[in-house]
Amino acid sequence: MQRAHRPGRPAARTVACGLSASQFLIFWASVILGSLSAVAVIIVVRSGALSPGVGHGSHPGEVAPAGGSIRARLVMLERAVRRRVIEVEREAERELSAIGGYAVRSGAHVDPKPSEAPGSGGAGAGLVAPAEGDSSLENAAVPVPRRDKQPAHIRAQADAGAGLEGPGEAGEGDGAEDPKTTDPRADGGPPPAGAESSVPADDRIGVIGGEADNESGGEGGAASQAEAGSTSEAAGGGEDWAGKGAGSADGGSFVGPARGRELATCAQVETDGRLRLRPRARLGFDHLIPRNRWAEVSSATPKDCPQRPGRDYAAHPVTIFQPGRGGGKVPDGRFDCPAGRILPCPFGCFLTGDESRRATADVTLSVVPGASAEKSDHCPLQKQALFSMENEVYYPNLQLTDGNMRTFDFFGTTKLSSDVPLGYGGWYDFNFLEPPRPKTAGAMAVAVISNCAAHNGRLDYIRRLVKAGVTVHQMGRCDHNFDWKPPSGQSRGRFVDKIDMLRPYKFTLAFENTNHADYVTEKYFQPLVAGSVPVYMGAQNSELYAPAPHSVIRTDDFPTAEALAAYLVYLAENEEAYNALLEWKYAGVSPGFQRAMAATTDVHSQCRLCRLVRETLEVETGDRAALSDDQMVEAQTKEEAPGAVPRPGWGV
Repeated sequence: MQRAHRPGRPAARTVACGLSASQFLIFWASVILGSLSAVAVIIVVRSGALSPGVGHGSHPGEVAPAGGSIRARLVMLERAVRRRVIEVEREAERELSAIGGYAVRSGAHVDPKPSEAPGSGGAGAGLVAPAEGDSSLENAAVPVPRRDKQPAHIRAQADAGAGLEGPGEAGEGDGAEDPKTTDPRADGGPPPAGAESSVPADDRIGVIGGEADNESGGEGGAASQAEAGSTSEAAGGGEDWAGKGAGSADGGSFVGPARGRELATCAQVETDGRLRLRPRARLGFDHLIPRNRWAEVSSATPKDCPQRPGRDYAAHPVTIFQPGRGGGKVPDGRFDCPAGRILPCPFGCFLTGDESRRATADVTLSVVPGASAEKSDHCPLQKQALFSMENEVYYPNLQLTDGNMRTFDFFGTTKLSSDVPLGYGGWYDFNFLEPPRPKTAGAMAVAVISNCAAHNGRLDYIRRLVKAGVTVHQMGRCDHNFDWKPPSGQSRGRFVDKIDMLRPYKFTLAFENTNHADYVTEKYFQPLVAGSVPVYMGAQNSELYAPAPHSVIRTDDFPTAEALAAYLVYLAENEEAYNALLEWKYAGVSPGFQRAMAATTDVHSQCRLCRLVRETLEVETGDRAALSDDQMVEAQTKEEAPGAVPRPGWGV
């Protein structure tokens, strides 16, 4: 059957430009929708919904709450955090540039030139003798205990110096000044000979670095210092120091006859590096305690790996690999302060930066901030250590958590519960018993702060002290108002210069960048050396490092900055009360201070790490059943070393 023929569709009608009606409609719909989208984007961008908001009181670089997508806000937040991390790392690099990252004792940055300041012969030049007939200082703002209440060793020291009158010979009790070209600890050589100690005072002070706060802040320091009375003439001899600065209108100098007493000598607790103030945090986790692993790893241990049973550590010492340490050396052991000599590390150890020894080293040592030493996969029992003298507030990977301690076998930080506690102060680094100098500065106190974004509000606190009447020379980048240059015109090394700078001030505002337990830096120790009473803000347990009762003024002992200011003004105007705070330089340091030094700095940190590495390897290879027990000693308490505070009834 023939299909019916269907008529064909009519041809599409052309509307314009060769487009059909449907194509024409689609074209204009696309144009309209595109225009609307563009308008919407412009409105959103101009409203700031996709931009980092700047809320009221925001600091530059901060990201305030904003609209827009979560992704956009996260990107902005990441950028701000990255900028802050870079700033913190740069600041930390400046802070530790003088110590090679962590080295507790390194004299590489100490100028070997002898001090230009004259010795006082242990007479305490510039200190005022107590009133006639009153040698006990019982009327001081911080009373010194009566003789029958003092410890026997302090009474003996006082008796030994009771017959002395007037200043002694130059250099007596101040350490000989030997122009040695290198620090004895840097090359393993013996310390030079000297009077009080075989290590020159200039090699024992100001070696340790922390925050980069000791910058002079520009030119013109010589003129400013001359105005403060700290001229080269004042440093020209010790015989007439007692009369310097007489009649100073602002109380800038204490005047009067010298005490005529010998300075105390350093005193230490015997230790081989096992003394601790707090147990190791690692031992609180069973899975982190070393165990015998030799059966597990013996077949995978190459022949050139020394970590194996029956090892002769005399022939094959523990090897610590740290990048940048050169060809190698045997780490120092204990510094014997009274004898003025360095004892060798007794555990069989070798420190090297030779890359060819990285794979077979017993432990790789990384430093934060600084060089990172990745662990090699060559030897299964190789260990990894991380050292840093920074604060875990800024570097969370330093926290002694289970996760962090799984990553690193050994931690060395300022935390007393770390595997190798690192201290900023010690007998080798600082001549704590250096005699106080005359207080000739034109201000009561000095502050050297260059990190203006500290967590504890220290700058605001200083401003309140100034407003309440405390005169302060600020020589860091923050609130800078005073320039300083060495009297001789030549630097003797960054941190030695800082000691020189602090000497003529009655007080040093030793304010840390955060108030964190155990974090006590060189800010605390440098004024103790300089004889400038520290006014300390920082670690809540700083008393464990106090050299004696009433030797440090702590901000947290005062309800307000204004109350502290009243006390400082009183001390600045009352010589006898002020001198009582320096009594410890003659009576000697406390047993608690000796324990703290023995647990943190008397034995070099590398030597203490060596012991832990060796014992851990002996356990893991079956040569030892367990680690040896640490010898715990009591940390000094606030009751044993109270801060200097006003007597009751002052009303401040």
